[in-house]
Parts: sequence; structure tokens; C-alpha cells
Amino acid sequence: MLVLSNGSPKSATTLYNSYTCALLGLDESATVYQSLSVLFANGRLTGQKNFVKTLDKPSMEILYQLSLTQGPLVVKVHLPPSADLLDFLKKPGVFMTYGSRDPRDMLLSAIDHHHRFPDERDTHLFGSSDFRKILPYVKKWSKIAMKWRGTGVGHYFAYTDLLTDPENELRRLQTFLGTRLSDRSISEIISDEHAKRAPGEQRFNKGKLSRYRDEMPREMLNFCNRFLYHELKGQGYPIEQSARVRLDILLQKIKRL
Repeated sequence: MLVLSNGSPKSATTLYNSYTCALLGLDESATVYQSLSVLFANGRLTGQKNFVKTLDKPSMEILYQLSLTQGPLVVKVHLPPSADLLDFLKKPGVFMTYGSRDPRDMLLSAIDHHHRFPDERDTHLFGSSDFRKILPYVKKWSKIAMKWRGTGVGHYFAYTDLLTDPENELRRLQTFLGTRLSDRSISEIISDEHAKRAPGEQRFNKGKLSRYRDEMPREMLNFCNRFLYHELKGQGYPIEQSARVRLDILLQKIKRL
């Protein structure tokens, strides 16, 4: 079995990858991950640890053969749909999960990432703390999420659902993968992950829902809502005012009294 743990950046894909590995009884010490490290080291694959940065047809075949001989294997990716990848996902034993998040929260998390991991500032999404410079890349990934949903391929999860009801999300994932763990085992997987959780660890930072409502200044939220209008509407996210905006409006009304 080969699972591509795909999704928009800053959408809890690392957390979901961890849950997927736990359902399959995998950890970093597994022989398959040692072999993956060798493939990264000798340049046959591009990436590090369990993250594969790019996938062309030869590298897809390398991963597939590795999963057949030493699997199961779960790798994290951030990839748009392509003809080659869609064909690859038709192979027996190849699965893909995809995670998405409200793009406004993705933006705030990307800014946090920029400050927490300065060694990764060369990447577009994390290259600035200026939200106007990051927004085009947030928009790009939101469009990619919509394209993937349009293909009908894979198993999808939303950041909000994963954080509010992880038990149900793991049961859904288990149905997709065909594993047969008990509800008790699923609860233990979630408890173990929570016990290890710390800000910045495993790239899981605040884990806060709808951050934009409380953290975005009025001008920033209005700008984001205009710039991301079609992506917000297309994914079913509300276009609303933040608590700060509502307070500003209330204060303005009071001043006029």
C-alpha cells in the first residue's frame, strides 16, 4: 500500500499523515523509511524524511515499487492534479488523501511559519510576513484544492473537521484505507498524538479554528475577502466580519449617537 498524504500547505496535512501512519502501524523506524532516506540521499527522489517534494513518472514508479517490496508506505506531498498523477492513482494499492483549510487561516499560519522557521523563508508561501505578498500563493493553493475536489479522486478532509471531531475523521479514513482498528484503538491514537503535541512540533502550531475572525485587522480581512472571494465561495467558507471589525462598527455607531 502507498498513501500520498496530499493537501494545501498549513492545512494539518502533517498531523493527518501522522494519523494515517498510526492506523497502518508505521513509524519512522520502519525499514521502508530507511530505504526512502537512501533514495533521497542518492538523488533518486527529491525530498526529506517522509516528504516527497516532486513526483514525475519515474519517481512515482520508484515509490510504487518500494511500497510493494517494503510497504506499506505513507509519504507527505503538496501536489496539484496532473494527468500522470491521476493515472498513477488508478494503480492498485495507491491511495491519496487531501486536506484543505480556510485560506484566511492558511495565510495567518503561513506568517507564523515564516517567523518560526527562518530556514524555510526561501519558499514562496513562507517568504514574507507581508500578507499581500503571500496572498497570491494562498489563492493558488485554494484553487488547487478546488481542482482536486473536482476530479473526485481521493479522500478529502477539512482542517475544521479534523480538529473538532478527530475520532470521526479517523473512522472515515479507516473506511477509505480498509483498516480495521477498534474505536478504542482510534481513541488511543488520538490521545497519544495529543500528549506529544507542542507548538511548532511536527509543524503543528496553534491548532486554532477560524483564527481570522479574531486576529485579522479590518483592512486585512476586507482585502482578503475581496482577493479570495471566489475561492472562499467555491469551498463554502463564510465571508464575514471579524470580531475587530464588528467592534469598530459598533464604536462608530456609538460615536454617532
